[in-house]
Amino acid sequence: MAGYILDGDFVDVMAAGLGAVWSLLPSKLQVPGLGERSQDEDDLGISSGGMVLGARDGARDEEEMRMSTDEDVRNQIGMLLKLFGYIQDILDRREIDLLTTDTDGYETESDKSGSEEPSISRIWSALVTSSLDAIQSSFLENVLYPSILECSPHDGSSVAIMTYLDVLFSNMDDGNLLTLLTDYLLCRGSCTSENEDRFTMKDLIFDNISSGNPGAVTAGLKLLGTMMGGHCDIATGSLSSTIGPGYTADTRQAIPNEQELYASLVERLDHTQSSLEYSSSYASYLSDTHACIQNDNCFQLYQLFQSSEKESPPIGKHRLEAHNTMLQTLLGSLGQFLCKTVDENVALTGVLVTMAICPFSSLEGWLTFEQDPWAARDNDTQPKSTPNGSGERPAVYQILSNLVAQIATFRTQIPNFDNLLAERRSGLLYTENIEEAMNVMLDVEPSNVFGPTIPVTPTPKKKGMMGTLASYLTPTRASPSPSPAPTTPKRTLDNQTTTMNHYKAHYDTIMGKEVDAVPSPIGKSYTSAVALTRSTSSQNTTSTGNQETVTATYENSSGNKQSEEERKGRKMSLNTTLDNCIILEEFIKELVAIISARRALGIDPVSFI
Repeated sequence: MAGYILDGDFVDVMAAGLGAVWSLLPSKLQVPGLGERSQDEDDLGISSGGMVLGARDGARDEEEMRMSTDEDVRNQIGMLLKLFGYIQDILDRREIDLLTTDTDGYETESDKSGSEEPSISRIWSALVTSSLDAIQSSFLENVLYPSILECSPHDGSSVAIMTYLDVLFSNMDDGNLLTLLTDYLLCRGSCTSENEDRFTMKDLIFDNISSGNPGAVTAGLKLLGTMMGGHCDIATGSLSSTIGPGYTADTRQAIPNEQELYASLVERLDHTQSSLEYSSSYASYLSDTHACIQNDNCFQLYQLFQSSEKESPPIGKHRLEAHNTMLQTLLGSLGQFLCKTVDENVALTGVLVTMAICPFSSLEGWLTFEQDPWAARDNDTQPKSTPNGSGERPAVYQILSNLVAQIATFRTQIPNFDNLLAERRSGLLYTENIEEAMNVMLDVEPSNVFGPTIPVTPTPKKKGMMGTLASYLTPTRASPSPSPAPTTPKRTLDNQTTTMNHYKAHYDTIMGKEVDAVPSPIGKSYTSAVALTRSTSSQNTTSTGNQETVTATYENSSGNKQSEEERKGRKMSLNTTLDNCIILEEFIKELVAIISARRALGIDPVSFI
């Protein structure tokens, strides 16, 4: 049977089927944003008692375009996933699962080397090779790659391509088919000198992230996050350039505590936050991060090879290179955080978190301080400079610090900005702590009506080929946690109704108001150019209590001041700005949790005194 399949046209039909199913998919696509569930004027997305990110800012494009949530689109993508799953199952079957020479009665024959091998095994190997060749020539070269070359970030075509690729890579396991796709799309290994400079999926991702079109930016970030999180062994080196392992920290080398630095930014955003450790959301982040890292495939692989002295992992310990295109692009997007939509920022922070979780990747330089291997080994407790002599703080911290400083200026532009931010925080984090939200909105004394809130760590589940289709194409929204039955049901209902009325009044108050958002200055290197250099000739520092505000003229690494175009900001709605402030605050908490969890699990050493 195997010989008959190999001699027939099975592989050609199978490859042609991929192209036919792909051709049925819409060439242009729009993925609903987080706020598009509140299209109706009276529906603010607070039916569950809380607010929704992007509410009333999720208007669709004027151009009619197919939506990823349309039933026929979902069915077509489901058909594509089933076909890929079928082919993947065929190509990745192992010979030991197909036959057992001693029991299945297959005849064996000796090859020229004298060893005996089942003839069916060699036929199957030839079938796999023939199938891969047919898929590359028929589907990749003549269908998929031309569609990548022809797509644009401005008409929805690139959103369609990246969405389909994202769904595929989210559901594909390591194997022959995945290797073929990534080798061809990323020009890995199979590229010759003639085509090594051709347009690749890497160019597709970063061109769209830098395009300025919110839909294309979001789709590009999601695809990048999928590759970094689900296939980091492929993404490392193909999507990002790396260098050798980070320097081993010496506990006698004193450097500032990164957790305290990042936590201070949260306190500057939320003046009511006395300590990050007492934040209920931070406790949840810390618990979830521990569970996430421990269940991550990379961490399990990391532990396996840490205990093995002979074998080496497929991904070695590495650091992101200073001129890494991926890091440059992401840091540039982070600097424009307050000028971007909610969907872009949620996708961006997701990618950065995914990068920070990988145990094989060092955080030095971009998220934590870079260790100095030449630091003096003495009792001097002063912070040592980095190898380039700059003594700079981590690039992400510097960008976040400038964003927080810009948010402080909004307080002078918008009356009662802190109150509006507190209301938005209570609404968006409603399910995190329902009683606290009620107290903020209604200004009442704490009570035990709703009972305590217990953080729940989700149990990771293995994704199947079809398992994540519905969740991916349909914007997700956290459902409110079930609460113990209140002692006075009528009071609970009245309180919830009153809270919802407050939220509606909150939206009515801010609609139509705008703020001036300006991108944080970003250079070309996270060790020197991205790091912001204060101009000593024009810096004004004022201190109030434990807080310090710095007003400075920033220069890039070459000493040139920012151009007028770089300094030019944009008008952003107050509604989007409040959402972005909350996203930024929660993102910082998550970064602190990741740094703490990595050190607690032994991935990174404790390097501060």
